[in-house]
Amino acid sequence: MVKDNQGLSDFYQNDEFIPQKVQQTFFSIGNKLSQVIKIKESYYQLNSFLEYTRTPEQLSFTGGPLAKLQAEYERVVQNTLQQQLKGYIGTSIIKKWHAYTLDTKFSFNYQYKTLFSYPQDNIENNQEEASNDLSYTHWIPKISPNFRYEKNGLSFYFTPHISFQSRTLNDLVLKSTDQVNQFVFEPSTHIRYKYRNFTLDNSYTFQNNFSELPQMYSGIIIKDFRTAHQLPLSILSTQSYAFSSTLAYDNPSSALSAKAQYRFNSNSKDWINQYDINEDGVALIKTSNFNNNKGTSHLVSGNFHWFILDLVTNVRSKVTMNTSNENVIVNETTNQNTTTSLAWEGMIDFPIVKELIFTTYYNSNYTKNSLEELEPADWNQKIWGVDIEFNKKKHQFKWHNKWIEHTFIEDEFLYLDFSYQYKFNQKTFVRFTAQNLLNNRNYTQANFDPYFSQQTYYLLRPRQLMVTVRFKL
Repeated sequence: MVKDNQGLSDFYQNDEFIPQKVQQTFFSIGNKLSQVIKIKESYYQLNSFLEYTRTPEQLSFTGGPLAKLQAEYERVVQNTLQQQLKGYIGTSIIKKWHAYTLDTKFSFNYQYKTLFSYPQDNIENNQEEASNDLSYTHWIPKISPNFRYEKNGLSFYFTPHISFQSRTLNDLVLKSTDQVNQFVFEPSTHIRYKYRNFTLDNSYTFQNNFSELPQMYSGIIIKDFRTAHQLPLSILSTQSYAFSSTLAYDNPSSALSAKAQYRFNSNSKDWINQYDINEDGVALIKTSNFNNNKGTSHLVSGNFHWFILDLVTNVRSKVTMNTSNENVIVNETTNQNTTTSLAWEGMIDFPIVKELIFTTYYNSNYTKNSLEELEPADWNQKIWGVDIEFNKKKHQFKWHNKWIEHTFIEDEFLYLDFSYQYKFNQKTFVRFTAQNLLNNRNYTQANFDPYFSQQTYYLLRPRQLMVTVRFKL
């Protein structure tokens, strides 16, 4: 498979115009094999695949805060090349005894990755600091026995994943090597109980993840016109624990369903993100060693759906509350970054008359981000929509309205669409479509946190009228 991507963007920062271009070609070739074999009372499944990918990319922009780091040029051009060869072979043996099942998986995973990057123009006359020539290899044999019990609405799953992980990272620019060779134990369990219309799900998972290419590099890699990353040349570890509990109710006879969920995540890592930000908006993001760096997150969500048969009416609602915290370093000061968010939405549709359906919906998203040493930043977005659809014999009429309000954005946004279709017979129809009836030319979106703000300016198609005729012979 070959896929070419090209993106052109125009940015303004501190009243400076900055054009940016990204060119990327993705090439992939591979093969997969899957086979199930039954021998007596046991089932054996064989899976394997082999794949090679190659992705060259060029990022270029003119002007902006990062261009000021150059001694001679205003235009920044960065070339990167990523290559990957990965192979996998695995088999599983399944045995059943009444309500008990043992599904044991044996696998071997191999990956070889390379990352090569260099600036076409010499940033700060320091080619070594801005270049990368890295290779990464891992070999992982793994065994995952899955124990299952299923009877009378109760299901219990337990899987102790056991692997030996051998990982090697080589830097040809700095002539250095980092290695990890260790056994890893990652248990997971899941309990489900169903009683009449209720289902209770509880799960627990532990994971030990290691950084891989392109998550680490010693030379600077520019992400866009204002952001550059530099990560340490070591294989970093993140241990995470996740607990989830979900209670669901589903009653098909009354067309009523509801679900409530709580999820807790905790992670411990030996690294921390470090943000170096100056007055021109340059953000150099580094990853530094930081022992016992802990973070947590809590999520509570619920949704509700009821189709009221007597009124032919749909009612839907959803709410999600989330809070998370992590340690970060901003301009050499360690802070705890706390993010809280609340999102909810509601929708109702019903027939005004038999052929005329009215739908209205409302979405609200609120986010607050704060650091200990800085003033908190928050933003809110609200979307209210009204749709009308009319269907009668050969006629179909649709009217869409959407109103958007966003914190920090002055141009509140109303978008209108309209369409009408006439169906002559089963093979022929004509449709008239009008989009962006108010002829809005742009829409601005904003994102904020305590040390960074961004406004994205979208150019829209002007008012568009279109007639479509379709027929079948």
